[in-house]
Amino acid sequence: MTNKIIKQADNIEFFAQDHWHLTDKWTLTPAVQGIFAHREVNNTRLSIPQDAQPLFAYAPAIYNIHNFYPQGGHPSNDYQGFNPSLGLMYNVTKSSSLYGNVSRLYAPPTNYNIADNITADSGTTNLKAMEGTSVEIGTRGLEKIGDLNSVNWDLALYYSWLNNEILSVTPASGSPIAANFNNTIHAGVEGLLGASFALDGKGVHTIKPLLTYTINHFNFNNDAVYGNNALPAAPEYFLRGEAMYHHISGYFVGPTFDVVGKRWGDYANTYKVNSYALLGMRTGWSNKNYKVFVEGRNLLDTVYVANTNILNTATGNDPMLNAGAPISFYGGIEITY
Repeated sequence: MTNKIIKQADNIEFFAQDHWHLTDKWTLTPAVQGIFAHREVNNTRLSIPQDAQPLFAYAPAIYNIHNFYPQGGHPSNDYQGFNPSLGLMYNVTKSSSLYGNVSRLYAPPTNYNIADNITADSGTTNLKAMEGTSVEIGTRGLEKIGDLNSVNWDLALYYSWLNNEILSVTPASGSPIAANFNNTIHAGVEGLLGASFALDGKGVHTIKPLLTYTINHFNFNNDAVYGNNALPAAPEYFLRGEAMYHHISGYFVGPTFDVVGKRWGDYANTYKVNSYALLGMRTGWSNKNYKVFVEGRNLLDTVYVANTNILNTATGNDPMLNAGAPISFYGGIEITY
């Protein structure tokens, strides 16, 4: 044990929102959020007995950590943010609507960010809170098709301008640290499309398909080092779907799938991680209060990369890929009152 680290985080948050029904169709929603946060990390270097020194010959990672925090550190920072937002909704029908909103964003660093940011020479941190502005437009609704069929949806398009986003970087020393980046963009599409189709005239047998999807456009905005490169880790798209057969008695069964697009493994955009698709199956029984299910995931035993360690500039020889789970089975019980 080379360092003793004690982390303390305090958060106070208030939120107020009102709905102004301007007409039967139009609703204005002003809101405000206040954030007050305290972050403190006490990192104390511990003395190492002389007879433990040979351990470093077999555990260089421990030695690197000890070198990175030679004097420890005790940063203590306070963060305050005031975030107004304004939303507008138009009711197209009784069960469907269009909406839009603009919001200010504010997110203090976590204690993990601060611990990673402690500099070896001063034992302090200079991390700032992430700030920004986000604009969103969308639609949601539920529409009946006859007495037994229905379609539901939720679609949102968003664009966020961020300042001081906190990202993990790897300097020449090889030890990752957290750092602020001046201007980044997070934009994309988030959607859900579901339906319920009766297979007979009484609704005894029903098929319920469901698809959720995201399209990501995360990138630097005229960064001094990375220009307008895409941010790593976030896939180009993510799809998750299922098509469940339901019996009126509560029994259900059906296939599930996940499709994940390509993503970068580094800020320089020199190493791209391949896309992958997974097939699963879920079955069970449910009623108003209970649900029992069994699920199999990755039934084709696909080899894929679940997540990566992010580097500044990566090559195919860097140890940065973490494999996803092979064929797996899960089960559970849900009780609702």
